[in-house]
Amino acid sequence: MKWVFSLFALFFLCSISIAQKVNTLEIDISVDKGDDAVYYDGEHIFISFRAAEDVYIIVYDIDTDGNINLIFPESVGEQGFIRANRTYQIPEDDDDFSFKVKAPPGEEFICAIASIEPLRMPVIFKEEEGESQFRVEGDPMNAIEKINEDILGGNSGRWAIDICQFYVEYSEEDEYFLSPPPPPPFPYPPYGCSMQIISKPGGAKIYLDGRYFGKTPAVIAGVPAGVHRLRLTKKGYYKYEEEIHLYPGDRERVKVYMKWKLW
Repeated sequence: MKWVFSLFALFFLCSISIAQKVNTLEIDISVDKGDDAVYYDGEHIFISFRAAEDVYIIVYDIDTDGNINLIFPESVGEQGFIRANRTYQIPEDDDDFSFKVKAPPGEEFICAIASIEPLRMPVIFKEEEGESQFRVEGDPMNAIEKINEDILGGNSGRWAIDICQFYVEYSEEDEYFLSPPPPPPFPYPPYGCSMQIISKPGGAKIYLDGRYFGKTPAVIAGVPAGVHRLRLTKKGYYKYEEEIHLYPGDRERVKVYMKWKLW
């Protein structure tokens, strides 16, 4: 009886292992300076992606202003298809166009979604330019989840998603000469909750739902109730991330002790 049970358990575990292997699809997307890198307004950027199998793929971007842009394929009427184990770069070195990051400061996201079956192009992209008719308000990660659900609607094949993110900032020279410096964007209506954000040491850059809100200490007013993603960064310190749950009328106080990087 023990032998029968052991053989059954071994068969069950092998079945799970095989199923996981069959359902696994690998896709990787990156930018030339790496994930969580800082790009300055007007700086060139190169996007690379690669898959372990021949796949259909859609690559899109949500910039710091909330705009959604189709990167690959070039137009909504095409099926993006790439070959296995080949690295694709946009733009290529011999292309007659370039990509430049653009202010306002904030956090930018690039998403790649791949499948062994053709993908559905979401209606949020315009026919003529591949630019979205809509603008993201709130956490871009929530928008990415909804866009990907639309792309994968009815897809019964294996699929995979990868996301890379980076920061857009003004160069120190531009920041110094901007007079007066532009106020941080307030995408939320002038009512609701507020957040007081303090860090030790001060001067950490504040990103709420991917948007830049200046440096600590700061008070952000008019934040709607709900779940928000807070991120603080400071050169020489580890980044700090927290999910903040706000209820109507909340006056949230967040105090963060930044951890120093030893190297």
